[in-house]
Amino acid sequence: MRYLIIIVILFVFGCKNKVENKQEIDIKETEEIQEVKYVYDTSYILNKEEQAKLELLLKKISLEKNIEVVFCSVDNEEKESIDTVANKYFHSFDLRKNNYQNRILIIISTITRDFKISVGDNIDESISKDKLLEIKEGTLGYFKESKFYEGLNFAYNRLNDELPKML
Repeated sequence: MRYLIIIVILFVFGCKNKVENKQEIDIKETEEIQEVKYVYDTSYILNKEEQAKLELLLKKISLEKNIEVVFCSVDNEEKESIDTVANKYFHSFDLRKNNYQNRILIIISTITRDFKISVGDNIDESISKDKLLEIKEGTLGYFKESKFYEGLNFAYNRLNDELPKML
């Protein structure tokens, strides 16, 4: 009888640990999914609704094209060149794939009033410098009117149209 009680206690304890371990795994998977962020608007040039809409657009493009698509606005109080700021941020985002070769970053420096479209090497091979310049010029028209969401929407949709699905 004593052995039966010990076996029952061990069985119950073992089942409880399995449930707790499964819950830990589920929580970790959920955290990983929630950690993926595409919009880093630290200068608050977009309102909450625009941030949410842009987040959905960038997630959709990322999943459809198998690339990492990020937007970032920074104050850049050090007044570094936009190239320096873009290079610094390009490798700093911790996205799911962490694959810089297939990454697009549009970064806006609010203090220097400049922006850049940075692309990884694989994307650089897929879209010409002239096409990137054309997209940047089209985007700049919106930015000059302080229509940041519209400009970003324009830029990312044009980039999406130009890019093949990356393997």
